[in-house]
Parts: sequence; C-alpha cells; structure tokens
Amino acid sequence: MSKALHYIGQGLFYALFMGVIGYFSTLPKYTHLQPDETLIKLSFRHAGQHVGECRERTPEELAKLPEYQRKGGSTVCPRERADVVVELEMDGKQLYKGVLVPTGFAHSSNAIFTGAFR
Repeated sequence: MSKALHYIGQGLFYALFMGVIGYFSTLPKYTHLQPDETLIKLSFRHAGQHVGECRERTPEELAKLPEYQRKGGSTVCPRERADVVVELEMDGKQLYKGVLVPTGFAHSSNAIFTGAFR
C-alpha cells in the first residue's frame, strides 16, 4: 500500500511541476521591445595597427643582450597600438562615434567595445 501511495504522490508532484512550467511558458506576457522599436547591438574586439615601424637591431645591440634574448631574432617592433575610431551610422543619422584606446599596460592589446542602440 505504501508503494502505491509513493507512486501517486510522485505523479501528483510531476503534474504540479508541469503545470507551473506550462503556466510560466505562456504567462505573464512579456514584450522586450515595442513593435515599432529596433535594437542594434555592436560588439567587437580589434587590434589596431602598431604605432611605429619595426626595425632591425644592430650587431652592437645584439651583443649587449643576454643569450636567451638573442634567439628571438634581430627584428624589434614597438608594442603600442594605435587608437581605433568607431562610427556607427544608419539612415544618415550618426548613432555612435568614439575613439577606443587599446587596453593593456603598454596599450598593446585589443580595443574593445560593446554597446546597444535603439
């Protein structure tokens, strides 16, 4: 008898759970945007160009370096990257204009932007 009550209780619990899920899948009604509204999301990560030109190290400069640093080659490039200019325009109307500075201690990483416009 107790096993039958166990199955009946389990069935009632599942029915209650399905009812709650069914209710919240249809009600309450939620509208994120009105029918006449639009949402534009702009998100990107971009590495700008290097600020300076790469150059070759002279033999004297290479001689001053420790042995483990000479193995990397004789070319040296600046780490800093240029700012990234972002403009978003739609139907002749400018939605966003900005200058993104590269992240990182030496401004050597990516410029990152995430934004939403209505």
